[in-house]
Amino acid sequence: MRNHWLLTITFALTTALGCSKLSGNYTDKTYFPIGEGYEWVNLRQNYRTVEDKDSVSFDTVSIRVTSKTTTNEWTTYKLEGGAFEDVGEEVLVSKDGILVFGGVDTIPLIPPEDFKPKESVIGYGLGYRDSVLTISLYSGGGYVLMVYSTERVKGVGVISQEAELRSPPHYEGHIDRLMYFIKDGDTVWRYEETP
Repeated sequence: MRNHWLLTITFALTTALGCSKLSGNYTDKTYFPIGEGYEWVNLRQNYRTVEDKDSVSFDTVSIRVTSKTTTNEWTTYKLEGGAFEDVGEEVLVSKDGILVFGGVDTIPLIPPEDFKPKESVIGYGLGYRDSVLTISLYSGGGYVLMVYSTERVKGVGVISQEAELRSPPHYEGHIDRLMYFIKDGDTVWRYEETP
């Protein structure tokens, strides 16, 4: 009888610990949904200004998750076709946090209710606007400034992102707007223009 209780407790603990680790859809209810078979299709506007001459072009960019590896503390997702400006092309997720801007900060997957917006001396910012999580980084010095920013929605991820190099009179960069979010070949979110 004692062995039966020991086996039951061991099974319950193993199940609880196993469920607390990252699994396929663990992040889907967060601002950072990610998993194998996920794809984000963006309309990209490339722009460039050099000495008052502007050029603009449009492109379609598909960012796909190609693989997932897990160590004791981190799960790494590799992306193909592009990157998310805030988490890069190798996304590192811990049990309840995610690494942003290559190590500037580790933020919660679901920020707490009492979360306060962040602004730092290095130009890193984190905040909310209309249920959208905004993450930004300004880096550089002198006449050269790099600007990165994303807007994220729960369950969808990045709906808008921007990267720009500013070195007056030279400006160049891109803005991505999410058109489709796809899981395992099925479109689960589509941009709908409001009138």
